[in-house]
Amino acid sequence: MANKKTLTGSHIRYLLAIKRLHKDTGVRSIDIANELNLTKVSVHCMMDTFLNLKYIHKERGGLVYLTDHGIQKANEYEVYHKALKDRLFSDVSVDESADIAICAFISELSENSLAALV
Repeated sequence: MANKKTLTGSHIRYLLAIKRLHKDTGVRSIDIANELNLTKVSVHCMMDTFLNLKYIHKERGGLVYLTDHGIQKANEYEVYHKALKDRLFSDVSVDESADIAICAFISELSENSLAALV
């Protein structure tokens, strides 16, 4: 259990989407929902989770910003995602279902396996 991940595949997918959309002006929940083809309610629930994990902070008006900790985690998972995508799909573009599978797979790997991947 010591290697148990705290992030699920969904967490990773959201975190990577926030990183892609994140600007100095923040990102809106509706933009995250559109990026991931999800409802705004789903995004709102995940943002509460990310607030508790201290990956984001929210300002009035609902703008979301990655914290330093969130940026660090997003960068880490972005490296893992790219490494796995490159191994599995090479030059083929990845559709939404493949992206979901990649994130789920990453969430199940131990730290040692993730390190070996990159």
